Amino acid sequence: MKAIRKILTFITVSSLLASCGVYTRYERPAQALNGLDSLYRPENRPDTARSLASLRWEELFTDPCLQVLIRQGLAANTDLQVARLQVEEAQATLRQSKLSYLPSVDFAPEGALSSVDEGKAQKTYNVGASASWEIDLSGRLSNAKRRARAALMESDAYRQLMQTQVVATVATNVSRSRSAWACRSTRATR
Repeated sequence: MKAIRKILTFITVSSLLASCGVYTRYERPAQALNGLDSLYRPENRPDTARSLASLRWEELFTDPCLQVLIRQGLAANTDLQVARLQVEEAQATLRQSKLSYLPSVDFAPEGALSSVDEGKAQKTYNVGASASWEIDLSGRLSNAKRRARAALMESDAYRQLMQTQVVATVATNVSRSRSAWACRSTRATR
């Protein structure tokens, strides 16, 4: 009986030790590193030249009259204002989710004044205080923080989209009106 128990213990221990090597680090196959496998694409490296998307609209449109019109359009567009407010709201939510890691302190002072049968008034005071701190075992606070960060990134991307849309619309309309004006003046001189 002891021999069977020793054999079972030996098999169990050896299988537990052997299972430690099951989770090895993933390495790409040699084909993928050489670019031969179509399943893996080579890394896209950005060009060293400056991208058009990285330019600010003031650098892209240098005409002072057009810049004034674009600024007016940006200031007057209600969708862009709503998008800016959404960014502020998302920033506040992210701040709140970061502050939830801190302990919460509650302080509640109370006072009362009472008298019985028109006697001398009695004053009573009560000061209550408490502190609590939530330990994030289940990941609820971390998930709330990630969710708030994602919402901030989303609202900021929407704000950038709205700003780009306004700039493009104003620039397109000014360009069309200038070309229409140029066509009219060309016809008038003929």
